[in-house]
Amino acid sequence: MKIASLCFNQSDTVRVIITRHDDIDKQYSLKSIFKSQAQNKYEDLADILQYLDTSVNLTSNDEVRDIFIKEEFQELLNIFDSSKSVVFDIQSAKAALIANEAKFAKAHKDLKNIVRRAVASTASENKDKFRIYNSDEKWTYANEDEHYEWISLGSFYCQWNVDDGHLNLDLARIDNSIWMLKVEYPDIEIFDEKTEGHKLFIQSNTLDGILKYVHEETRLDFWDFVKSLITIDNQSDDLIKLRELHVISS
Repeated sequence: MKIASLCFNQSDTVRVIITRHDDIDKQYSLKSIFKSQAQNKYEDLADILQYLDTSVNLTSNDEVRDIFIKEEFQELLNIFDSSKSVVFDIQSAKAALIANEAKFAKAHKDLKNIVRRAVASTASENKDKFRIYNSDEKWTYANEDEHYEWISLGSFYCQWNVDDGHLNLDLARIDNSIWMLKVEYPDIEIFDEKTEGHKLFIQSNTLDGILKYVHEETRLDFWDFVKSLITIDNQSDDLIKLRELHVISS
């Protein structure tokens, strides 16, 4: 329950209303109401006292001081007169705290960015160790030829669209000059509609082109794919180089 309030004009355009409450922790509140009907409200005593000092100049404003006395707000006037140095310390500490919080938030954000860049850089460097340098990374979609001799790379977990599951991957080497990757999607059911499985065929003149496709165009686990290539019993130059890179990086 509110006990009392006083009001006065701070200027021709600003009116101040101070209210005293029963709540000892929030005994006073202050509102500065502008002619445009906009208003600011202060409930922290230190903020109220600072406002009375900087905006109202209560120290030397005899007219307003008389209003405090007349409206029986002598207690608040006494608090104001005896607490200037303490209020200054509080406001200074508050400003420093806000600055430090902002500094902490920025430092924390900078740290996250450093970690993110470091992780991304390390991941990129690690993947580069499994790339066959100075080779053609180009790849294209292709059609299947029933005469290809496919080597099974295994089943790989993958998430695509709104579903996930395992994809079967096969690899073929054509005339010792072209690599072919077959990606086989299973039958899936989305929103009670069944979609038949399908196959994609990727063609590249180098194994690096196949690696580029898997790394940049799919959600397959790059490392699982590399490991599946390393275990192939094939002595092509590309696979030999990939095995050497695996030994160096291990």
